[in-house]
Amino acid sequence: MSYKRLFEEAKPNKRIELRFLSPTSFRRGKLDHPLPEPELIFKGLIRKGQRFSDIKIDVDLREVIKERIAVAGAWIGTRRVNLSGFGWIGGFTGRVALSLEEKEEKVLKWLNALARFGEFAGVGRKTTMGFGAVRLEDKKVSEEPDPSREVESKSSASDNVAQS
Repeated sequence: MSYKRLFEEAKPNKRIELRFLSPTSFRRGKLDHPLPEPELIFKGLIRKGQRFSDIKIDVDLREVIKERIAVAGAWIGTRRVNLSGFGWIGGFTGRVALSLEEKEEKVLKWLNALARFGEFAGVGRKTTMGFGAVRLEDKKVSEEPDPSREVESKSSASDNVAQS
């Protein structure tokens, strides 16, 4: 999928739901930060998108990602993975819903396009090693979380902790 098509097909949804398929973390100093902070998610996607895309983001997203995106729900578990002699890396997996408190349609489209781009680029650190694999869940904005999926996520979260 081209970068242009990612933006053209993006919808201006005010809710983005991401499913993190492999452990995801962010580097904070010398520590792994295994929590889904919107600012960290989008800063990395913007950086990768600007580096590799043939189209440039033509709106300033810095204030939006810092001030107007919040975690609306998180059904996650954390775990540590041994990197065979290179130490351990901690990360989270599961589902995260983000609420975008933005009115400008173009900004919403860019944020949704960046979320879709995450499926190709990965999110967080060590993406070339398979960490940070993410899938954008196609949901209607008004759709409530499915309670049966929450139970499934909670049980898999405890399984992940037990594997650590």
